[in-house]
Amino acid sequence: MASAEIIGAAIGILLMMIVAYLLVGSTLTAAEIVTIAQKDVTLQNEARLNTAIALYKVEYSSSSKSLTFKINNTGNEIIGIGDFKHMDVFITNSGNSPLYYSYNAITGTDATKTWTYSQITLTDGTTPETIHPKMLDPGEVMWVNIDAFTIPLTASTEVKVSTSNGVLDAAHVTVVP
Repeated sequence: MASAEIIGAAIGILLMMIVAYLLVGSTLTAAEIVTIAQKDVTLQNEARLNTAIALYKVEYSSSSKSLTFKINNTGNEIIGIGDFKHMDVFITNSGNSPLYYSYNAITGTDATKTWTYSQITLTDGTTPETIHPKMLDPGEVMWVNIDAFTIPLTASTEVKVSTSNGVLDAAHVTVVP
């Protein structure tokens, strides 16, 4: 009889140890997950704070029906080729809903709602990039093209570019012959 009580007590202590182990383990795992999430959010916010772009020379050629503009990386964060896939261009023409254009490495047209770039240079526009090829480093300029517009753009047309981490800039179109 006495041995049954001892075995019962031992099993009870063993079950309490298992429950305590599971509680401590799950608490430590949850704390680790929260810490990693906080670190990721901090890194994303830091990247967002260090990212800045400026659009300029936003020109629509009425003869070639193409839109060209330049994106200057005025921040301290490198915008890589993987980020180009997540950069969005929105064009709002004469009060209509914005049209969304995604990145295409080969061609950018109005019909396919894609944009591409022809080159990346330094801000002077003459010197091609040499550091981090095919990446938009701080102080470099990307020359963006969208061709074959079926509806002509006007001076009231606005172009917005959003980077992969949510930083955006906008400019109005200048119509050239």
